[in-house]
Amino acid sequence: MANKPCPDCAALVIVGNRGNGRCATCYGGGKTGTIADDIAGGKPACRKCGGSGRCPTCRGQGVLSVAEIRQRPHANAELNPFDDKEAIRLRCPNCGDVDWFEWHFLGKLRDPLCGHEWYANTGIYTGKQIRAVFQLGGTLVKYFKHGISGEGAWIARGMSYLVALPLGIGIRLPVGVVMIPIQAIVAHNSHKPQWSPENRPSVVASKPANEPTRTRSSYTLLMTS
Repeated sequence: MANKPCPDCAALVIVGNRGNGRCATCYGGGKTGTIADDIAGGKPACRKCGGSGRCPTCRGQGVLSVAEIRQRPHANAELNPFDDKEAIRLRCPNCGDVDWFEWHFLGKLRDPLCGHEWYANTGIYTGKQIRAVFQLGGTLVKYFKHGISGEGAWIARGMSYLVALPLGIGIRLPVGVVMIPIQAIVAHNSHKPQWSPENRPSVVASKPANEPTRTRSSYTLLMTS
């Protein structure tokens, strides 16, 4: 089967008509961040490639089959292929294909190929809310620790955890507690069962209440009269 250059690689290799196999976010370095991260102790691993430096779509090969490009180029990506968007890898309940789908408000998802729209189940949404709680706490801890140095810095860093982490949890946790039941109601009400012969309503013919019951002998009498 013919191959095409991977559209998600950092650059295109003209000779050979292929991608360079490097992650487009970190350009193959495996780390992303700013000068402030270098000062704070080092840049974190790239979220898209997980620090490997390889393109997660083609896994460093630089090419994809024509069928993969036409259908789902991100289906085999190990990490979120959308740089600035929240996404989740699930199986579409309509067509059954596994792919990365963009995460919208209240966990709404849409398959761009088959057009099916649905909401993530409440368990997944709850996990996302718990993760967001600790992410905010971690962000505040990093903010409080920034610039701390010198003698007694370990005490200040310890205080940052004691103050910033509970503060972040206290701010974000009530939001999650309110949003989880709302999402559960919306997801439940949006569920529409698929039509099938098994759930087709049955029609039972009934005779009028005032119609007399006719036996075999009565029909014989009518035919002979």
